[in-house]
Amino acid sequence: MAGNVSDAQKHSAAHVLAMAVSRLYDNVKIGVGPVTRDGFYYDFDLDEEIKIEDLPKIEAEINKIIQSNLKFQQVSLQRDQAINLLLQRGQIYKAELVRLIPDQEVSFFKTGDEFIDLCRGPHISSTNQIGVVTLTKIEPTFWNEDPNRPKMTRIYGKVFRTLEDLMEYKKLQEDLKEKNFLNLSAKYHYGIIDKENDLILTERGTVIYKKIDQIFKGAFDVSKFKEIHLTKSFSNELELDSVFYSLVKFDNASFRDFPYRYILNTNLSSLSFSKFIKRLEVLSFRYLDNDLDIAQGLGDQISNMIEALKALEIDFVADIYSMDFEESFAKQISSILQRNIISHNKVIKETKDVYAFIKVEDKYEKEWILADIKVHTVKQGLTCVQYNIYLTELWKYLLERHEGLMPDYLNPIDVVCIPINKRYYDYAQKVVDLLNEQGFSAFVNNRSQSLNRKIWSAEKLKIPFQIIVGQKEEANTSVSLREGGADSGLLSLESLINKIHESLRR
Repeated sequence: MAGNVSDAQKHSAAHVLAMAVSRLYDNVKIGVGPVTRDGFYYDFDLDEEIKIEDLPKIEAEINKIIQSNLKFQQVSLQRDQAINLLLQRGQIYKAELVRLIPDQEVSFFKTGDEFIDLCRGPHISSTNQIGVVTLTKIEPTFWNEDPNRPKMTRIYGKVFRTLEDLMEYKKLQEDLKEKNFLNLSAKYHYGIIDKENDLILTERGTVIYKKIDQIFKGAFDVSKFKEIHLTKSFSNELELDSVFYSLVKFDNASFRDFPYRYILNTNLSSLSFSKFIKRLEVLSFRYLDNDLDIAQGLGDQISNMIEALKALEIDFVADIYSMDFEESFAKQISSILQRNIISHNKVIKETKDVYAFIKVEDKYEKEWILADIKVHTVKQGLTCVQYNIYLTELWKYLLERHEGLMPDYLNPIDVVCIPINKRYYDYAQKVVDLLNEQGFSAFVNNRSQSLNRKIWSAEKLKIPFQIIVGQKEEANTSVSLREGGADSGLLSLESLINKIHESLRR
């Protein structure tokens, strides 16, 4: 789909978007319009509000420009001349950018004879080579993403080679409306949505959450850690880090008594690096040690995280952020990921810490950030390495990826036991207790419902094994098994246990 489109096509589409908005609205001031991983966007300062309902009108104007086969032509202007041209056209943000350019000659690109924009390129030769464009979303932002600067409107778009590629993408988006984690949570009774559009997990959803949590705790060998549960919700990572170091100092007489290992369970109300993750629960494994020992153990510790993610069958990539990739920890993290054949990008960023963000892209081309690694120098010779697992994001991602039907190692319920009536509740409970002792997740449905209603409910929730007990089953120490919506007949308890073991392969 969009992955076969070049950056030059996406870049040219961004210019056409700016041209279309300038045609349709008065007094448009344009900001920046970069290419992104999966498309492009452009920022606008307008006198009137653009709403999501306006995007089809703008999209139609874009396609009109594309079909006009306008040429892209590079034009060079002297710096002062460029600033004057932009100010005459009311493009104050572009003029601000030119003032930051040290070169005396500034590059512009014209689209036809009507539209000119500050740009170094590259571009394709004419608009009819762009492909097919669709606008995907709109969101508020600020000039230079600085909350103290003017408010702007950001419009996102995507480019496709053909109309067929676009239709395939739109079909996937319609599919996602039905199969997003909110709908799947309600369908399979994993969670409900409150009035603030937050997810509240049910008992079934909580079981899945705890299983994910235990996979990471198992990989990191939690017997070596002290566990801290922070009841306060933190507004950012810096605030959380400050409280953590205060607790470490309070609990320990000296920073020299290495190593210190902690597990933090806490809530963050936002993450500074992501506009899309607003609230999440973080499981954070933290090592405080001297620089030498941290460096020697870093590979083993990162392997713990990799092991847990692979246990969840997640193929991920990473972005590493550092001021200098010759810095020892940045170089070491990159080398460890490379040895584990994990694709990663290196991003130069003004930060005193080294970060590696663990992410995946789903079939809907939606990016999920699931975890991060952070190396932070606390003081000379003392370093903290954090492995932060975003449990709520993992939960949502896995739910969407499996379309609600979780693999057996995450399945909240393996077996439901349905007694024919109240007289067989005690026998049903004995069967369930036996199954739970075997390591399965089983429960008795003793609600005041008809037998058929209980069977329907179990099938709706896709519980793999449904067993029915009554007089015949109790007399023979057996159960009647249902699988895949059909009766499988009478089974002894030993045969049932063997069958479930074989099916789930635990």
